[in-house]
Amino acid sequence: MRNKMGNIKLNQIEGCVFIVTYGRSGSTLLQRIMQTIPGMCFRGENSGALEMLYRSALCASETRNEFGQWKLPSESPWHGANLINPTQYSAALAEVFINQILNPGPKQKWIGFKEIRYDKLDDELFSFLDWIFETFPNPYFLFNTRNHSDVANSAWWAQRDPDKVMTLLEKLDKRFELYHWKRPDRSFINTYEQLTENPQSIEPFFRKMGVPYDGKKIKKIMQDQLIH
Repeated sequence: MRNKMGNIKLNQIEGCVFIVTYGRSGSTLLQRIMQTIPGMCFRGENSGALEMLYRSALCASETRNEFGQWKLPSESPWHGANLINPTQYSAALAEVFINQILNPGPKQKWIGFKEIRYDKLDDELFSFLDWIFETFPNPYFLFNTRNHSDVANSAWWAQRDPDKVMTLLEKLDKRFELYHWKRPDRSFINTYEQLTENPQSIEPFFRKMGVPYDGKKIKKIMQDQLIH
């Protein structure tokens, strides 16, 4: 249900899925699999748009914490900082993202998207994922990995130094693993190799979310993948 302005509110969303990965890992295949979930609005990449909202939320929080502990006079350069509510601001940003970037339909109660531009976050990855966890309703993270040599040899990475690419992929996989262990009930690590060999290997993630796993639809998707 949308409100009178046509926007979906956070409390109307049953859950959110975030595919966290890197380029040429098979994430578009996972995107199609997530789209088999009833009531799911699952989109593709958005060039890291959510990261920009996260940084805006950080600015608001830092301003409130550093300069908003007391009411400042009108001539102060930080006048009004005490009125900033970082939690409400983050929630408002999440609703803008859902309604303006993901654009779910009126009957879609689950939302999600996949993104591959997490390498730029470096040591901020955990902080970004924590913000998502604290801001979006009922969030789940699906970390996707693939054989590093296969990834590095793809056209996506061809213009980069091969040794640096391998080092980066190893670092990202390690971070994915560490965050999974931080929130094991809210995350799952998928490997492209396991998925293509046995599509049912992703079923535990569906059970974790409490959503149905449609084996027939997913089998058809996997067959299409092999054809193309």
